[in-house]
Amino acid sequence: MAQQSNPIEMNEAAAQGFRQRLSGVQSNQMNSPTPCTEWDVQALINHNINATGFAEGVYRGNVTVNPQDVSGPLPGGTPWNCSTQA
Repeated sequence: MAQQSNPIEMNEAAAQGFRQRLSGVQSNQMNSPTPCTEWDVQALINHNINATGFAEGVYRGNVTVNPQDVSGPLPGGTPWNCSTQA
């Protein structure tokens, strides 16, 4: 029988990978395009931060974050600082 994946561990692994990728993002790249044509780099970072908060809310039974809301500045002001918010 195959072992089932732990969703909390999977989410944490994804968040760690995201933090690693943020280390290469510069502040002057926030308006650059991404493969998601509707979102620039800043919006994609905000989406990932909000998706992490949404997942945490699901696990706790208290969803208060909309992962599709990509408006507003980055938490912490820079790509690297916001990684501590994710």
